[in-house]
Amino acid sequence: MKRRSSNLELLRILSMFMIVVHHFAFHGTFDFKTITNTNQGALLATLILESFGKVGVAIFVLIGAYFLVEKSFSFKRVMNLVILTSFYSIIIYIILRVLKFGIPNDYLWTKIIFPYPIPTNYWFVTSYIVMLLSMPMLNIVIRNIN
Repeated sequence: MKRRSSNLELLRILSMFMIVVHHFAFHGTFDFKTITNTNQGALLATLILESFGKVGVAIFVLIGAYFLVEKSFSFKRVMNLVILTSFYSIIIYIILRVLKFGIPNDYLWTKIIFPYPIPTNYWFVTSYIVMLLSMPMLNIVIRNIN
């Protein structure tokens, strides 16, 4: 029976929250000038909230790598990630098109179905796939470090 690491799960949840805050500050439409009354205050608030995402991504990846160290390589894990990301990408795209949210008409279906060769589409998923594929080599290095 696996023992749960509640402290790491809580840290992972916190890191996800930090990433959401980053996306809110970077991609959102909230005007920080209304709460800071200055452009410099808005800039400072935005920079602080945006930095949360960078820290959150680092924490999330480190926790994921920590749990992957003892696991054997499975190509199935990579394929599941690719299939799930493509599935949800297509579903979300269809929902946004049906609801007529602001998706550009020139958005290519190939970017939705095959987002991985181009890191700018889904840069995190692409990076995570690279990490999963390199884990066997990284595990050898980790086991041989004194």
